[in-house]
Amino acid sequence: MIVDCFDDSRLSTVSPHGIIAYATPERICVYDTQARSINYVSSETKKLRSLKWLKDRGLLAIIYTDCIHILSIYDPRGGLRINMGSKPFGEVSRVEQLDESKILILFEFGTTFKWCFKTAKGQKLRPIKTTTSGTAFATRPRDPENPNRITGMAYICKDGAEDMLCILCGGMELKRKTLPTTDAHSVSWSSDGNWIAVLDTPIASSGVGAYFYTADGNHYMSYPRAPYQWVNDLGIKELTWSPVRPLRPQPVVALSGYEGQVVLLDSKTFSRAFSPDAVCEHSRTITKMHHLGAIFQETVSASGERSYEQLRVPVNPAVTRAKEPTDPKDLGIAEVCFSCDGQWLATRDERFQSTIWIWTCPPGGQPTELVSVLFQHRNVRKIAFHPTIPIDLFFDCGEGIVYHYNLAEPNTPPQALNLDQPGSWTFTWIPHEIADIRAALGNDSAFGIEDMAILASSKTKFCIVFPNKQPDPGQPVLNH
Repeated sequence: MIVDCFDDSRLSTVSPHGIIAYATPERICVYDTQARSINYVSSETKKLRSLKWLKDRGLLAIIYTDCIHILSIYDPRGGLRINMGSKPFGEVSRVEQLDESKILILFEFGTTFKWCFKTAKGQKLRPIKTTTSGTAFATRPRDPENPNRITGMAYICKDGAEDMLCILCGGMELKRKTLPTTDAHSVSWSSDGNWIAVLDTPIASSGVGAYFYTADGNHYMSYPRAPYQWVNDLGIKELTWSPVRPLRPQPVVALSGYEGQVVLLDSKTFSRAFSPDAVCEHSRTITKMHHLGAIFQETVSASGERSYEQLRVPVNPAVTRAKEPTDPKDLGIAEVCFSCDGQWLATRDERFQSTIWIWTCPPGGQPTELVSVLFQHRNVRKIAFHPTIPIDLFFDCGEGIVYHYNLAEPNTPPQALNLDQPGSWTFTWIPHEIADIRAALGNDSAFGIEDMAILASSKTKFCIVFPNKQPDPGQPVLNH
């Protein structure tokens, strides 16, 4: 393992092309992880709040307390500056790119503007609903096979006491309709851009948890629907779409429950969940697994040395909470994460916070099976699959340690990568552009494992972790 550290750096964020933007006290910089080069894009660091990569290559939003600067890192002298004056709408909470000429600016109290690069003018939209536990807006994913497909956006707003679904198409409002929801929690697009899902509050009197609409806003179906009922009385907690790949042309939607179930729906028919094989059950005793499955339990010695023991079924995940929580968000499934090809599914349950469950998610209606279970010494905070390599994932248990796990080696336990650096860290995969191109051509094996990298960010510095690179003798950490 090699750790490449950048001291006195904050607000680090990685682009879809593997470029890291960050700020030092004097400059805003970008670091190309493939060319291993640093460039300066701005010397304005006063009143800087955050950095945000947009969809187009090299397009960076620099968010200050009184303005937003949109620039290309390849021509940083130009760009668009949007002044916000006395901030009557509050602080900027989010900036998103709609298409090649428009961005969306969301303020903390729900006020929303659509801003055009070409005219340098903004248009005020209906305020987005802010009293939600999820995301009240979503942009339509781009279609790499159809680059001319019109971009879109769906968001939830309020009209009195009623929830409204608004759909923008090409920057214009295509449809606005009243939702049958009691209190809509979130809206999302399917990964192929063909469906819109709206998640309702778990206490909805209708008993319906999720509503599915076509891309132009027509209601297609609701779930659950008679005579089928949800697996428990509290309803659906979260909704997650799988990626789309050649082996899975239609995405799968995972519906997470409050009592340890994840139900999988095939978006082609929305009926696969009615088969018991399409329910991932997080039970107190694991008795059945894939015939090539593996169970690992981590132990930590008194000296801090970490090791794994391989177990066999039946096993009992450790219950990590001392008493039953009263907040519904602390019940049920804590996290659902699909691999980049949609063939694997990693989950966590709030009752067993030190346990990771990994399932197969095969196409064609084949049974879902539990393939790996990982019992960690500490509670797991985050799981993330690699953006282009479906068999690799990392997970974070705190303490400045990130774990790397390869599903292609079922008898090899996770690898603990210790930063050995003080601070509170968050971890993100660094995409590799060459790997993305090769993966699109079906040549995943051409991606060198030494190129795999993870971004570790703290408030005052960031590090790049290379799990598979070997350091020079005596120098596992490089400082800049």
